[in-house]
Amino acid sequence: IHGDARVGNLLFAKDGVKMIDWQAARISKASYDLAYFIILSLPIQQREQQEASLLKIYYKQLLASGVRNFSESEFEEDYKHACIMVLSMLSIPWLSGEGSFDEGSTTLLHFLIGHQFWIARLEAKFAHFDYAWMAKAYNMDENTSKMVLAEFLQGYKNEMDGLAQQDPTIEKRMQEMLQGVKIQ
Repeated sequence: IHGDARVGNLLFAKDGVKMIDWQAARISKASYDLAYFIILSLPIQQREQQEASLLKIYYKQLLASGVRNFSESEFEEDYKHACIMVLSMLSIPWLSGEGSFDEGSTTLLHFLIGHQFWIARLEAKFAHFDYAWMAKAYNMDENTSKMVLAEFLQGYKNEMDGLAQQDPTIEKRMQEMLQGVKIQ
């Protein structure tokens, strides 16, 4: 899989779309890239309106490409696991590494602004997640399922807040840049 499949890593050309930035490539289920792209790249309303039909199209394409012995319900379950994986991966501080930026860094500012969109999109996705399925799949009750994902999301927010605190001017600059912007 690509591992960082999002619109920012796509190049659009006359001859089609190309993916760039392959340093997170690894062997895994394709549903992870699909969940990562749908959750993090599509505005909330668009994802809510089109996610089910996109999954059906993707599954049909899998079958047309020769995938066998993989039911639509297995695919849907893989996708739900992948949605959880997207959130859990983002909640791990820099995947156990240390992130640092120079003070006043425009790169940090743009990074944090982008993550404000991701946080909003993750909150929207998991506000209506199938917690009954998760409870059964992970052998826990629904309240625990909700609590676990809420903790993952809070960990991700805390990581972004920690990065913002590296630069005392960043919060003000973010507010100025986002003034009047609807985060979706």
